[in-house]
Amino acid sequence: MTQLIWSGVTVLIMFVLRAVLVRNLRDEFAPIRLLRLMFMLLAGIIALRYIWWRTFHTLPVDGDGLSLFVSILLYLAELQATIIYFLGMFVYVFPKKRDPVPLAEVGIADDEVPSVDVFVPSFNEPMALIRTTLLAATNLDYPKDKLNIYLLDDGGTKQKREQDDTELVNIAKVRHQKLKQLCHDIGVHYLTRDDNKFAKAGNINAAMKQTSGNLILILDCDHVPTIDFLQNTVAPFMKDEKLYLVQTAHFMINDDPIEKNTSKPAHMPSESEMFYTNTMRGLDTWNAAFFCGSGAVLRRKHLEEIGGICTQTVTEDIETSVEMHSRGYNSIYYHKPMLAGLQPETFAGFMTQRLRWAHGMLQVFMLKNPLFKKGLNLGQRIGLFNMVSYWFFSYMRIMFLLAPVAYLLFDIKLFDAEPSEILLYAVPNIIAFLLYFDVIFGRQRWFLVSEVYETLQCLFSIRTVFSVLINPKKGAFNVTPKDENIKEDFISPLSFPVYVLVALVCAATVKGIVSILTDPSQLTQDVVVTVWAMVNTMVVLGALGALTEKKQVRHTTRFAVKIPASIQSGDEVYEATIVDLSAAGMRMLLPKEFAQNLSSEFTIDVYCSALKRQINIHCKLIAQHGAEGDEHVVLRIAFDPKTLGEERDMVALGYGDSERWRKVLMNRNEEFGFVSGLVHFFQRVLPAGIAHILLLTRQTVSGLIFSKKRKSNV
Repeated sequence: MTQLIWSGVTVLIMFVLRAVLVRNLRDEFAPIRLLRLMFMLLAGIIALRYIWWRTFHTLPVDGDGLSLFVSILLYLAELQATIIYFLGMFVYVFPKKRDPVPLAEVGIADDEVPSVDVFVPSFNEPMALIRTTLLAATNLDYPKDKLNIYLLDDGGTKQKREQDDTELVNIAKVRHQKLKQLCHDIGVHYLTRDDNKFAKAGNINAAMKQTSGNLILILDCDHVPTIDFLQNTVAPFMKDEKLYLVQTAHFMINDDPIEKNTSKPAHMPSESEMFYTNTMRGLDTWNAAFFCGSGAVLRRKHLEEIGGICTQTVTEDIETSVEMHSRGYNSIYYHKPMLAGLQPETFAGFMTQRLRWAHGMLQVFMLKNPLFKKGLNLGQRIGLFNMVSYWFFSYMRIMFLLAPVAYLLFDIKLFDAEPSEILLYAVPNIIAFLLYFDVIFGRQRWFLVSEVYETLQCLFSIRTVFSVLINPKKGAFNVTPKDENIKEDFISPLSFPVYVLVALVCAATVKGIVSILTDPSQLTQDVVVTVWAMVNTMVVLGALGALTEKKQVRHTTRFAVKIPASIQSGDEVYEATIVDLSAAGMRMLLPKEFAQNLSSEFTIDVYCSALKRQINIHCKLIAQHGAEGDEHVVLRIAFDPKTLGEERDMVALGYGDSERWRKVLMNRNEEFGFVSGLVHFFQRVLPAGIAHILLLTRQTVSGLIFSKKRKSNV
């Protein structure tokens, strides 16, 4: 009874603390920090109490050898989960919130600021994507005599232009010439190299040998910077000579495939937002924020001490950070979004990116483990170790998925516990974890959605885990697909492992329900494991929804805005409102009475907040249709810039304002709550998975019918 009262009171206190902590209060406010620490300590005590019970009182030592073996595998997975839990608590205990101080407010003269080289590494990205990023780079608010912009073309290297395949040689030569001309037209520098050794890291290092800027800004081709990027990131380098890195948040303007395929029309925060809002801010507390490959400013002379960007692993960014931190250099992370990036459009592209991250992180774990790296302080050791060891989660997640299957389908005993013990130890631990999850990630992740992400990734990353453990030095840099265009709905070619998992967990759930109804001899374990299997079933069914690739209607990503503008058509001027923007065009609301007088070509006059002036852009009318009752029409408009300056203004209008991205991020990161997240899962994610099954069934039946018709015709 004493243990039950203790558990109940502890959980109750956590509920009270949760109610305070989820409010929009300042993390740096001392009383809130104290309550946050108290909350985590209570969660940690409950977790330790649970794992102690699991260690000494639940393993089926009196059972058969197979049951003991599987139960130990499950126990190791739970132990791993507990370690991840505590590492996370250390990282997230007091997340740091930094506000950038613009150069203009520091009072530094233009001739005193350091010179900056902007590197835009490229491999196989579409020309339009590269053009937009380069134009945005030329818009950067920084003294022009201190700024040089370079396109680093790894798709047009001498190696690519002299390979054996004639078709590929022609592609490389055409790319080489087109990009050289593009850079000439825009007014930036074109660089390439002889070979493609060490992929992106080698590309950057080759460029470092041909350039001399004090600082280096690295931007992926699909990461479009805001105008104030350098204004907000250079000043810290002038205050701290030991600062090697200022990393900024990667703000993605499109949904990742799991969001896109499962959550429409509701919009849920992406996986990347959880990382950049929580993890990076937590690491920054311990001076352990790391280089994320793009959206970062680095000090050249510190990089040159280690020979440039590290090349031993396929995640050159965190490897470089481990080396730099071990030498006593500092880093800063700004959560303010100052670039607009693109996520992979397909699940296959998404997994290509994630598997490269998994491979590289595990390589760092094996080859340069931060836990034992000389020169790191305790906070850096734990924080960076937490990052590079994360991808071992695939073992843990697979065990949690398959353990109920082993018990329900194959009668393998998983644990030995009385119902009262489960109530005293397991239930409080589950409740405490859910409360912890809600407090730490409630604004960036909805309930059960993380399980969907991890379930999908573990099925493919487990192979990567074993391959790195066997040969940590082996690995190739796989470029993430950019600007994919999905012309019709289709089922992902990576679906088969998920089908197998769905069949197993569904069969286990059915078997469990039957056992509960017909055989009361092991009722307690049957109920516990069947409920566990039912949760797994919901998660894997929801995961299926991410594997139905949805048709991409537009070639460019649009984002909602509300900007007043004027349309000048002939001699007439009409007041309108821009309601969404993209790199290629916009939609506008125009009073219906003026629509019939509008010509097919006109100019838009609008105030660009990023440039702090009015701009004019030539446009073409694509279509118009009714909206908002009978008062307005919606105009679909394509940009048609006549000059390079007009094109730069167009990019500034769409991508130049960091305040716009900040507001979008704030609106997206609202407290959603456990119940609301659960409702969302059942309303959006789970139905998407069921829809996938229906689509698969329909395609299978259609294929069988078509096959029979072909045979009959033959």
